[in-house]
Amino acid sequence: MPRVALILGLALPVCLSACQRLPDPNALQCTAALNTNISLVIGLDWTPNAPGTSWAEFGESTAYGQTTPTLQAGADGDPVHMDLVGNAPSTEIYWHAVTETADGTLECTGSTKTGPLPGDLTTFDVTTNTLATQAPGEAADPGNGQPYIIGGFYQFGGSTPQLIAMRRDGTIVWYAKGDSPGTSLDLHYARDGRGIVYNNFGPGGFGGPDAKVEEISLAGDTLQTWATPGAHHMFTELPDRTITYQLVDTRSYTDPSTGSTDLWTGDDLAEVTADGTNNTVFSVWDWITPTFNAHMSPTDPYPGYDWTQGNLVRYDDREDQTYGHYLLSLANAADLIDIDRGDMSVIDVYGLDGIVADPVFDYQHGANRLDNGNLLMFMTDTTGSGAIEYSLADGTPREIWRHGFAEKAVALGQADRLPNGDTYINYGALLKLEEVTPAGDVVWAATPVFGGVTSFPGQFMWTSNLYTGEP
Repeated sequence: MPRVALILGLALPVCLSACQRLPDPNALQCTAALNTNISLVIGLDWTPNAPGTSWAEFGESTAYGQTTPTLQAGADGDPVHMDLVGNAPSTEIYWHAVTETADGTLECTGSTKTGPLPGDLTTFDVTTNTLATQAPGEAADPGNGQPYIIGGFYQFGGSTPQLIAMRRDGTIVWYAKGDSPGTSLDLHYARDGRGIVYNNFGPGGFGGPDAKVEEISLAGDTLQTWATPGAHHMFTELPDRTITYQLVDTRSYTDPSTGSTDLWTGDDLAEVTADGTNNTVFSVWDWITPTFNAHMSPTDPYPGYDWTQGNLVRYDDREDQTYGHYLLSLANAADLIDIDRGDMSVIDVYGLDGIVADPVFDYQHGANRLDNGNLLMFMTDTTGSGAIEYSLADGTPREIWRHGFAEKAVALGQADRLPNGDTYINYGALLKLEEVTPAGDVVWAATPVFGGVTSFPGQFMWTSNLYTGEP
């Protein structure tokens, strides 16, 4: 008896009817659901029991491969929400949620299947996808996943704007649609890091009263709207969240060479602040004399002779200037104007009204200043359309490289230098995108496949990270 009593007195685990497993102190309770706006985005939610750093890994297998930005949970019980962005349609996506606390790592895992693409969405058919050129000292990107290309479409037919992101192989991994009728042309990642800004010209089209710029999150929620009446073509965002856009300026003008008085349309720049204050800050009428040119039309797309046809404004604060500067492209006038944003004075005019390029500019689009000081743009001349790079080494733009120029694009176009040294060319109305090496080899090419709405590719940009837009 004493021996039996001693044994029964030990603290041994005993199951009387059913054993119940104690909860894992390192496990999170996670919920996942498809986004109601975008069927490719998965919303992941969890509530850690201690403050810490949270993130999620996800991908098409348990190897994951993609990671969200991190989030700091500031107090016990703060909920965490992550949007998993960059997923293929109708695909099982495996995810792993993590919160690192002072006491250890909390985590959970699971999977969710994405939905299909909308049937009317414009996609791309990738026709060439070979080994991409690598930057010096970096490994080559085989082009089987990243980088991504993201942009919107200039559409016809009264639909709402369409935005998409795809992998190099053409797989659509994100999309969004505008919340009101209209069409879009320009898209950028917002400077505040919360989402994407794009323009919507509304049913009135270029120069209409209902144009606006909208910022949306990667989950498709509208974050902010700037009214941009009279806007057309492109816009740019300043560090203080001011949006600068082009707007038409039609005036009665008497041509001194003919004595004829007609309506002529030039371009202004307007700045609209984050609180909605709108001011016109620059007009080409103050700096350049109207002149007849081969591209202008008395009726299309604006009333009056379309003398300038501004098609791009970029803000650049890389140089040693207090307020930065604007680069304004006037396609019909064949000018690029460099503007000091401090006093809105003209620094230089490159083109027919200033320093004449060799060869001369001709209906240029998508112009930008490279880090080496050169000018890169999409241009149309007598032979066709393509990308052309000018050196400014002696102050005069002189051609040092070109690609394309086999066919003519009647509208739009874009040329950007990629981090690996290749050049990305958007041929606009010719309906093709290309990545070209310095030697002229096409290593990537894509053409749009319309899902129901005819359109031109607007501005598309490459990014290595859909969350940040980093090149």
